[in-house]
Amino acid sequence: MLFEAFQNKDLQKAISLTRAYLRKRNFEVWSMGLDFTISGNDSICVPVYNSKTSRGALMVWARGEESSGIHSIVFTENLNDVLMAYVTGESTKGIEVETKGANTIQCIKLIEAVLSAEVDMNGGDIKKWIRGSQLYEGTEDIPASVNEDAVADIQRRRHNIGQRLGKVRRAGGDTTELQRQYDELTAEWNEAKAVINPGATIEKSDPASLSKWEEYLAQQEKATPEERFEDMNAYVTSVILGRRPLALLCGAPGVGKTFRVLKNIKSAGLVMNRDYFLLKGKCTPTALFKALHDYKAKGKVILFDDCDSIFKDEDAINLLKAAYDSSDERWVSWNTSAAIPMDEELAQECDDAVWNDAKSRWEYPKQFLYQGGGVVITNRLAGQIDTAIRNRALICDLDFSTKEVLELVESIIPHLDCEESSAKKALGFLYKLADLEAPLEISIRSFLICSGQYSSGAPDKVCERRIIEQMKNLSAHGGKKY
Repeated sequence: MLFEAFQNKDLQKAISLTRAYLRKRNFEVWSMGLDFTISGNDSICVPVYNSKTSRGALMVWARGEESSGIHSIVFTENLNDVLMAYVTGESTKGIEVETKGANTIQCIKLIEAVLSAEVDMNGGDIKKWIRGSQLYEGTEDIPASVNEDAVADIQRRRHNIGQRLGKVRRAGGDTTELQRQYDELTAEWNEAKAVINPGATIEKSDPASLSKWEEYLAQQEKATPEERFEDMNAYVTSVILGRRPLALLCGAPGVGKTFRVLKNIKSAGLVMNRDYFLLKGKCTPTALFKALHDYKAKGKVILFDDCDSIFKDEDAINLLKAAYDSSDERWVSWNTSAAIPMDEELAQECDDAVWNDAKSRWEYPKQFLYQGGGVVITNRLAGQIDTAIRNRALICDLDFSTKEVLELVESIIPHLDCEESSAKKALGFLYKLADLEAPLEISIRSFLICSGQYSSGAPDKVCERRIIEQMKNLSAHGGKKY
């Protein structure tokens, strides 16, 4: 059990990000780590490989290192050599890129670039990629083997150019040359921090003994999708009844999370826009503050559905932390000079609306006691959510495998609006795609698309061609052709 075997608060987040990104690009990411010694350092390594080639990589976390980030990435032309070394106890070689303190997303993009052969697997070409990337941009930690004085000098010069660049830009002057200098120093800075060992030794290390907790977890039977949905309903009910302030429902897009939650809320007798409020899509801190105030009373619930923008805004995160704190009194504050206007009709119903004589309008109070509850539905994995939010919530992980999604779809077909014969054909074809390990996003929504094609009356081969085209387009990313 990788996550338990290595007590690192950001490890699960890094793995989750990597798997979510790379598995949609025909790469495979192991769900467990292997104990290796990389150039003499005891490490936990997570293999990543291109299923169409023999190329692979190891994401490396060094045991005993205080930093929680990825220590390094080791590339190999043949991942089987690495796996064989693990079995036989013999050593092999790889190209190690030290990434301590680097941006996890950029690490993932480096893995993608090398394993897809966009970048040749050699130290020189990898370093060229790093020079033009943001791998180390904005990080404090630097690899121990780097010349810190040289990096500090580049950083100082870049900072000075950046200051001049800002002044000229504000004055409306020509920034072309200063921008060129700044970009060049940024590239130099990235290159200076890059440490590449083209002949890193990879050897199996003695695995650490399992703790009692790890042994206990290994003995536990994995919950089925329906069991996890039962857990989800229990957590939502706990929020509705006021036992817990927040439930966090993560992962697995298109499996009916929202439908099940709304069914639970309505079954409890809650009425939309009276007892509960649906926040969907982009949400600003101002909109969040207003929603929290308007549904602040005991028994009120805010449902956050695909509202991931709140996890990217520091002000929004702080509002959530205040609203869903574990303390007896949860005070939410708006500590800015600009007050938030309140609709007059709403003000008449509120006991804490503030009248502003100068502007002749009602305004929201700058502080209020929040006693309501919240349910967050997100396609993000738990590890991608701010730690302080997770610590305040009941968390349900609904990140199902493709097989689990298909089994779930199969179980609810009688409740879906689709023809039985078309549904059976669609399900069979999706199972076929799953067996082929097609990098496609399979969900209830994609199943209904497939079923709809079969019910169109077109020949099965035509339907399958159209389904594949639809699925490819649904899985396309970054504006690139599939």
